[in-house]
Amino acid sequence: ETKMTDNFNLNFLDLLAQQTGASIGIKEEISDEEIRTHLHNLILSKGISANTLSTACAIPILDKKESLFGYIKFPARDNGSYVARKFLPDEYVKGEKYMNSAGDKTYFGEVTEEEQDYILVEGIFDYLSLVENGYHNVICNLGTALDAKRAYKFKEKTVFILFDNDFAGYEGKEKAYSVLRKIKATPIILDLPTR
Repeated sequence: ETKMTDNFNLNFLDLLAQQTGASIGIKEEISDEEIRTHLHNLILSKGISANTLSTACAIPILDKKESLFGYIKFPARDNGSYVARKFLPDEYVKGEKYMNSAGDKTYFGEVTEEEQDYILVEGIFDYLSLVENGYHNVICNLGTALDAKRAYKFKEKTVFILFDNDFAGYEGKEKAYSVLRKIKATPIILDLPTR
């Protein structure tokens, strides 16, 4: 039987030993094996490999005393901010599906002088899925809100806007298009196929 540690290349006992923090409200007790199973199931459902998760510096928070217990934390490389995605069901841990650190959001991915075309996505797992499939020019916006200050990095670049097909994604695409045009980028809206 394949264990979660085989797929995610993390030693959970070491992680558990390293994590400390104030106790939070856990709604129901859960065993370490159940925690690993929920984490494993989320990763499998998203089709993300251990290598891609490691590249994104993903940290599963497994210590029940940590404030982000039950989340996978994705730290940003440039300013100490992060986004975290809950992997435990609501019956075990209170909290929103996604949690962001306080302060200004950062992009996940890097805008460089050399690259001229970018794919702009909403969520961290959208970003990871594209990276998993070999795209290196992906930027995660962490939501649909894009202002001129954040967008300025895309000046004179082509930006393919690939947000979700829900109403928030629709509105976000339209606003991002307008903002990117103002800073002299070339925005192109892409729609995900509907099933």
